Order: sequence, then C-alpha cells, then structure tokens
Amino acid sequence: MASRIIRIQKSNIALLLYGFCVFIYALLQTELAGQYHLINTVLRVSFVGLAVIGLLQWLIETKSINTFATITFILIALVLSILFLQKKIDDGVLLIILFMLIVERHSSDDILQSYSVSMLLAVLFTLFLWSIHILPSLSIRNRKFLGFYYASYGPNMLLHASIAYVSFRKRKMRWTEWIILTLLNTFMYVETRTIAPILIYFVLMLLCFLGNSKLFTNWMFSNRFLKHMIPNTCVIIAIATIVFQIYYNQHYSDPLLQKLNTFSSFRLSLGRRAFQTYPINLIGHQITWNMNAEGYFYVDSSYLNILFTNGILTLALVCIGMDVVSRHAYSKHDYYLFAGVLALSLHCMSDPQLLSFRYNPFLLLIIPSIRYKQRISVMSKRGIKPYE
Repeated sequence: MASRIIRIQKSNIALLLYGFCVFIYALLQTELAGQYHLINTVLRVSFVGLAVIGLLQWLIETKSINTFATITFILIALVLSILFLQKKIDDGVLLIILFMLIVERHSSDDILQSYSVSMLLAVLFTLFLWSIHILPSLSIRNRKFLGFYYASYGPNMLLHASIAYVSFRKRKMRWTEWIILTLLNTFMYVETRTIAPILIYFVLMLLCFLGNSKLFTNWMFSNRFLKHMIPNTCVIIAIATIVFQIYYNQHYSDPLLQKLNTFSSFRLSLGRRAFQTYPINLIGHQITWNMNAEGYFYVDSSYLNILFTNGILTLALVCIGMDVVSRHAYSKHDYYLFAGVLALSLHCMSDPQLLSFRYNPFLLLIIPSIRYKQRISVMSKRGIKPYE
C-alpha cells in the first residue's frame, strides 16, 4: 500500500509543481507582489526553484541523461533564473515550452485540473486579501482593481480558470458548481466593468448546456461540414479576425463599424493603426507598446498582436498547436474540451491571451494530444475502436 502511494505521489509531482507555479505566477500579477518587495522576491525565487525542479525531473524521467543533456539543462535553468528574477521575462513562449515538457506525461484533464484549481485559489486568495484591506482598493473610472495590477486581470484569470475547470469536469459539473462560477464571474464584471470575460463566460455556459444533450453532440461529431471545421477551430477564428480587421481598415467610416469600434473600446481603430504602422512579415517587429493614457497604443487581439510582434510564422505555429488539441477533442469525441478551446479562441479575438502561460493551459496539451493520436493509430491497426 505504501509503495503504491509513493508511486502515485511521484507520478503527480509534475502536476503539483505546475499547479504551484500557476498559483505563484497569478499572485505576481497582484498588488501583493507590487506593494511588498520581499514577497515579490520570494515569489519569483520560488517560481524559478519549482520550475527548475520540474525541468530536472523531466530530464531524469527521459532516462537518457548525458553530457549534452546536462549542459542544456544547466543553461536553460540559468537563463530562466536570470531573466525571471530580473523581471525580463513575461508569460510567453519560454514558460509555455518549459511547462509543456514538465507535464508532457500527464493527461489533458489532469493538466487542466491542476491549472484551474490553482488559478481559482489564487484569484480567491487575492479577493480575500483585498476584502480585509491588506491589498489596496484602487479604481479608475468606477473599475475596481480588486487587489490586482489592472482591473482586467482578475476577471480574465477567473474566466480562464472557469474554462479549464469546465473542460475537465465535463458532464460531472453540478448545478452548485455552475452557480458558484456564475456568481464569481458576475461579481468580477460588476466590480471591474470588464465586458469580454463575462460575455465569453456566458458563451461557455451555452456551449456546455448544449453539450448536455447527447443528441446534439452526436449530431455535431457526425456532421460532415463540422468534421472539417472543428479540427481547425483556432486557425479559422484567427483568419476571420484578421480578415474582419482588414475589412474595417477599408470601411472604418461606416456608421455601424464606428459603433462597433466604440463598443470594442476602440480596438478596431488601434488595429487599423497597427496595420498602417507595421508591415506584416514572417518574424514580426520589435514594438514598444504605449500603455499610458496619453498616446495609448496597444493591440489587444491575440491574433493581431502575435501577427505584428512575432510574425506570421509564430501565429501559424501557435494556432496549429491549438488545433492539435482541437483534433484531439474531435478524435475522442470530447465535446467539453472542444468547448474550452472554442471559448478561449473566441476570447483571443479581443484579448492578448493566446500565447500566455498565465491564461492558456491548452497549449500544454499539445504533447498529450499527439500521444493520444499515436495510441489511436496503433489501436486502429489492431482493429480496436478508440471509443464506442
């Protein structure tokens, strides 16, 4: 019995490390890290230490330790430590690739569970500290920050935790869980006036309620048209976003588009300005966005942001990576995993959260999705149906 428990604990180490890192990284986006320098340093050192331990465990489990692998590990650990401790690394490509390796041996549901629970706990912990006035009650234009650096951080982190939570809970979701998540997301909207997260949350609810009907899901997975759409969800949404932005660029004086631009907090006009300023290329541009109220210039859409800062190549790779997960969901008829990918991809039309360790755990599912496809291929060759 004891040996069995030890094996279970060893198998969960990577997930625990990932969960702790998600929790710590979320706290680094709060005034807890902003107001208290010592806590900020402790959180950053803890994050690096846990990430390095996770990377070392992954290296050991590969069972192919050699001089080259050891040197590579040391270099990656040093680079990560220096960049993160000096606050020169955000939550983009490096962290995603790092944790993609750390959790590669775990199932999609386990990874989503680790992310969602850790992020929910971090959000609730921050709200608790804010409610007892340990964190400041800042606000701008009736938008409360709730203890986070920006008013939008809390609702966005809660939304993505909700998406991941629903994706792994699937039909096991109880009404009490829906009520709690709905109340939390509604509270975030009322206090911060951040529109996109609450809209996407209700889209997620609609998708999941449709998914409770086996008649609907059977139709969806057997429909010939959707057979080609579902496995390419993110790519299609990315193309649609860029095409619509180009259409706006050419017809921005249209009254309806002007109203839409105002409703989107002028995201469309800022996208038009980016197209006028930076030509599209393969590798993107070194852009210093202006986040100040005076002369504000930032492209919120994930697809457009990656297009301009990282180029066509990176955008294509990220979207294809997301659609590896979409294909995984389709191949195993996992409707709720697909609903999660769809909800996140829709949210990324307006917000910069596609290439983000903080917001997008679905990119970490790429390797498990590929391995599942390989298992399905082996089963098919043996004449075994992957699902009944």
